[in-house]
Amino acid sequence: MWFLSRAASVPMLDQDKGTIVNISSGASLLAMPQAAPYAAAKAGVNSLTRSMAGAWTRKGIRVNAIAVGAVRAASLTDDAERYGLDPEAIGLMNASGRLGEPEEIGNAVLFFASDAASFCSGQTLYVHGGPGPAGV
Repeated sequence: MWFLSRAASVPMLDQDKGTIVNISSGASLLAMPQAAPYAAAKAGVNSLTRSMAGAWTRKGIRVNAIAVGAVRAASLTDDAERYGLDPEAIGLMNASGRLGEPEEIGNAVLFFASDAASFCSGQTLYVHGGPGPAGV
């Protein structure tokens, strides 16, 4: 992510304008002992997002991240199957009571990439269907 963002920033810096939207995970914001290395790596994405925003926002590049919750995607359904879990039951853990759809994550990315987010930089938006019964 660091090397790709640096490479992408070159033309953006030349034109004094650009947007980078990193993809993180809700695991970066929660205690997940079963996925600690993954969660730590995604927390690093959030920190890197803030650092890049601090370095580049005044130069015209906004940098934000989306922390993705449980979304209907092959990575979730494959993992659920591997552990004998029903993917739909995973969706019941958030306030919406369902899995997110990939398009819903895409909408959040479009927001950060658009002028509607012109005053947002260094942010991590947690798109996860709302806090469930456990408050997360």
